[in-house]
Amino acid sequence: DAVNVLRVKKISANDLDDLIVNTIERLKTRLLEKRDKAFNIVMGEVMKTVRGSVDGKLVAESVKLKLKEVLGIE
Repeated sequence: DAVNVLRVKKISANDLDDLIVNTIERLKTRLLEKRDKAFNIVMGEVMKTVRGSVDGKLVAESVKLKLKEVLGIE
């Protein structure tokens, strides 16, 4: 079927959260220096990995939540 042909793999909510937190931790210094761009930076990095596997709206909500939890950036 199309999913196998395109090699689209669904990602669980926990895996998405882990990916976002790992991305934030990896880019922590850059994110703190560029607080106003933090969302865009993390969103871009995460979407490189999950594009086609997770709805972008869901990723955006999770990124906003995790930035607030991990770095206190709103």
